[in-house]
Amino acid sequence: MKVFVTFLLLILFASSVFGQGVTGSITGLVTDASSSVVAGAKVTVRNTATGVASATETNSSGVFNVPSLTAGPYEVKVESPGFKEHVGSKIVLDAARTLRVDVSLQVGSVGESVTVQAEVPLLQPESSTVSNQVNKTMLNALPFQLTGALRDPTSFVRLTPGATGGAFGANITGGRAFASEVLVDGAPVAYNAATNSPDQAHPSYDTIAEFKVEAVVPPAEYGRTSSGVVTMITQSGGNDVHGNLTLLLRNNILDSRRYNARIPDVTRQAEYAASIGGPLNIPKLYSGKNRTFYFGNFTGFQRINVPQGVTTTVATGAMRQGDFSDPRINPIFDPLTAAGGGQRTQFPGNQIPASRFGSFAKAIQNVIPASNVAGQLSGNFIGVGPATQPSDSFLVKIDHQISDKNKFSGNVRYQNPRRTHSRGPLPRVSDGFVDNPQSRNMVLSDDYFIRPNVSNRIQAGYTRFGNPTASSADIGLKVPGAFAGGFPAVTFDGQGFGAIANTDFRYEGDDNYNLQDAVIWTRGKHNFKFGARLDWFHFNFRPLGNEMGTYNFSQFATSQPNVGNTGHSYATFLLGAVNNASLSKGIPYGLRSRYFGTYIQDDWKITKRLTLNYGLRWELQNPWYEVAGRTSQLDTTAPNPGAGNRLGAVIFGDKNKRGFQTTYMGGIGPRFGLAYQLTPKTIIRSGYGMFYAPIIGNNLSFQGYAAAIGISSQDGGITPVFNIDQGWSAGIVNPPPFLNPTVANNQNTSTSLTCAGCSGRLPRTSQWQINVQRTVKDILFEGSYVGTVAHGITNNAQVRLNQVNPQNLSLGNLLRSNINAADVRAAGFTPPYAGFNGTLSQALRAYPQYQDITTFNAPAGNSSYHAFLFKAEKRFANGLQFLVSYSASKTLSDVAFDANGTLAPPQDQFNRRAEKSIANTDRPQRLVLSYFYELPFGAGKPWLKSGPMSKVFGGWGVASIHEYQAAAPLRITVPNGLPIFNGHLRPNRIADVPIRTGPGRADFQPLNGLTGQAGDILLNRAAFATPTAFTFGNLGVYLPNVRAFGTRNEDISVMKKVRFLEKRAVEFRGDFFNAFNRRNLSGPITDLTNPNFGRITGQGNPRTIQLGFRLDF
Repeated sequence: MKVFVTFLLLILFASSVFGQGVTGSITGLVTDASSSVVAGAKVTVRNTATGVASATETNSSGVFNVPSLTAGPYEVKVESPGFKEHVGSKIVLDAARTLRVDVSLQVGSVGESVTVQAEVPLLQPESSTVSNQVNKTMLNALPFQLTGALRDPTSFVRLTPGATGGAFGANITGGRAFASEVLVDGAPVAYNAATNSPDQAHPSYDTIAEFKVEAVVPPAEYGRTSSGVVTMITQSGGNDVHGNLTLLLRNNILDSRRYNARIPDVTRQAEYAASIGGPLNIPKLYSGKNRTFYFGNFTGFQRINVPQGVTTTVATGAMRQGDFSDPRINPIFDPLTAAGGGQRTQFPGNQIPASRFGSFAKAIQNVIPASNVAGQLSGNFIGVGPATQPSDSFLVKIDHQISDKNKFSGNVRYQNPRRTHSRGPLPRVSDGFVDNPQSRNMVLSDDYFIRPNVSNRIQAGYTRFGNPTASSADIGLKVPGAFAGGFPAVTFDGQGFGAIANTDFRYEGDDNYNLQDAVIWTRGKHNFKFGARLDWFHFNFRPLGNEMGTYNFSQFATSQPNVGNTGHSYATFLLGAVNNASLSKGIPYGLRSRYFGTYIQDDWKITKRLTLNYGLRWELQNPWYEVAGRTSQLDTTAPNPGAGNRLGAVIFGDKNKRGFQTTYMGGIGPRFGLAYQLTPKTIIRSGYGMFYAPIIGNNLSFQGYAAAIGISSQDGGITPVFNIDQGWSAGIVNPPPFLNPTVANNQNTSTSLTCAGCSGRLPRTSQWQINVQRTVKDILFEGSYVGTVAHGITNNAQVRLNQVNPQNLSLGNLLRSNINAADVRAAGFTPPYAGFNGTLSQALRAYPQYQDITTFNAPAGNSSYHAFLFKAEKRFANGLQFLVSYSASKTLSDVAFDANGTLAPPQDQFNRRAEKSIANTDRPQRLVLSYFYELPFGAGKPWLKSGPMSKVFGGWGVASIHEYQAAAPLRITVPNGLPIFNGHLRPNRIADVPIRTGPGRADFQPLNGLTGQAGDILLNRAAFATPTAFTFGNLGVYLPNVRAFGTRNEDISVMKKVRFLEKRAVEFRGDFFNAFNRRNLSGPITDLTNPNFGRITGQGNPRTIQLGFRLDF
């Protein structure tokens, strides 16, 4: 509450010292016929959609600049005594762009006017930043697939040269995933930096007016990015009322079958939306024309998954009554009996009396569905229940012109997905859990012209993300002694019964506040912009634990000891005899962090041809801390009383010590660029910048603040650990915290310590570019060389603090021997402290009292990126608009990922240089073609302008995205048998043996799970070998020159638009994704020990078809 009040006060009373905006500006030079500058000329810039006008004057250098303009159509009027009035019309300003409109006045009298249609330049002579944008025409036309949730417009980042991946996880020109700034109307879209996941706060697709990526060396007003800034501008209302209704439908009956699948995936999805915008009018009270405008949108989404018959095993009706007399069932024995020699007595008739049923079993059995396949003991239940995943999104936006010097804009967004995560075929009892990741966003901004050449923009943003997660079923059942009740999890050993698994309650709540302000000052040929930004990040979390418990039942508790084919796990369950059980519990915690950035930027028009862009940004982020100090860290200088006071013990925070890392103060980032107009149609640009990425992932450990309890039968399940109705024994279950410096002894532990004095360091990126733009008629061609080098990349896997020095590999098998073994003693080794009873290898660790030590956010990673980028762009004219994006690049890094995308630790912590390799994000070549073409038939077109055929053939259009990309690099793995606790082991490369084998893409046959066909082999096993004992492999992290087959994909839309009643139109469309049903094969199996090594087991998405409808009014 205190922070929120402070935030509101800052909004109300902030002065002109903060900021970052995404509005554009129109600037220019006013001259007379002799090319002399005209000072003091009045310049009025008017938005022709809203009627809102902004006025200024040219300075002594004849320069004018009108900032803080929203994207849209404009008219520029220039007036000066002795000259005719000049009106430039049909000027289209894009978001976050400085548009140059030079004016030459003609001598004449007051009242005379000259109107010209201004030609918006494709070239960018005012900026050295390499960028890419997608306007509303393309947003409406291009195909965009429903993929199980509301369409995410950030996916259009893939149209940008140098970008790989998609949405929030994109890598832009060598930057990291989740480390590129994403802005909506100038405010950051929060993603959860504490857990490295988006907060799903993107606006709905139909609300976006423009999408832009500042891809290379953005100006100093942008920060908190490793490379690239994504900007989305939401729609605004105008003087005319406009709106639309849209509907998209996807049904599996239109889809192609996936390779290795008998039928297509069964899924049905629908997205529906309504939008309206216009002047805010209150009849007889207020007219908002030319002053106040609104825009509103509702978007809904529905997904229905119909799983195919998934078979599992449940108890038969007889078993549920305690009747196990079926001759196919093992004999069952009473665990409470033990006649002579420890022999148990069989239940009479193999039936358990109902009086012996436990209350726990009765409660669980009431919700387990009955078998629906008669006569079967196994595979007797087929689950077919559908699961829905609805989602809603709202947006309301108001723009208001307070005066000719002051304007306000604000919007509120809300998104409410509701999801069920399925875990199995049993309805209710294996449906997993339900979560509801709601997001609320607010952006408020105010633009004020202090003087004609000085303006200020203040902006505030707020994001609230809440994701309560709960079990999909709650029967109010609590095992005595457990931390919580609801629906405990049950598993069975033997007889193939399906698990009855549920998830405890969890809560996640994020509150992120943003405040920024910018001052723009035009002086002579300089256009200064300076300001700052403040962010408050609040992350509150109640961990998802196992507080109700997981309880396992084994057939051996009802067996005759040491006699095979006896006992039954469901009989054991009815009696409540637990084989093993586990509980866990964490405490709620609240993480906090702050960000501050300030900057100054100058765009200096040195000459009419040469512009210099230079600036400086300083930014810092506090490392995450826990609001009440509920955190811990391994202190390598503290004595450990449980290890003979050997150094290395866990220390704990408190209200005065809420975190352990220091704030990095050296985040100084210069920006420099120039743009030189070589000819009217050619510009050469260059730039350099230094950037600081956010700290991704929290840097805190919670050792001692969680409990994990497990107990197992000591004789293989014959003797149960307890009866579940009696519950846990006293003294076993103790709630956290456990604030003892020895709490992590003999366990895996974690630490936020990465290096003395630099643990809070921000990852730093240096980037440079040389760029040439050239226009040929109405097509812009652009080529760039881009270099990006990053240092201090943070992650949790790079530093293995407790690896044994590999020099000790010479000890061989002695490393695996107990420290007290005779041969170890004979070699001169002694225990590191009294009471130690581990292996020699464990004793040789730097901290032998611990197992592995995880270093959170160790700033030890490095990467480099070099690329040639090419773009060809044509704006919409004569029915055609297109964008061609191509990149040829190479990315190196010493941060690796496993096949499942998780970070991979180094092979040898003592030789991290060997980790440098082709990066997992490296795509040597990538080509994306996107276009929209209106066929030349019908009204206003060259052919069939009227008549019946005009109606038939008119209004047709086609839009497409063609995407061709090289495959990801391959990483060959072998089991790690080294006894020194290193991260992983790589194989040896056998010299002169080719790696690549098998046929080419067209003829390659994957492994077929349906027919049993083995398929072709892509990788030659003989090219690799497992390293000899006690040695490392010599192969690099990723194969440098051999890859799989890459991606070839064409998404095509065909649409028909019918216009009626002048400004109304209805559109029908069909979207074909992977239209030619190309077989994009997945990567091969790269585990050298897998029998199918080198084979490919599947493909990417097959062709899917989506139908759409849109009504514009």
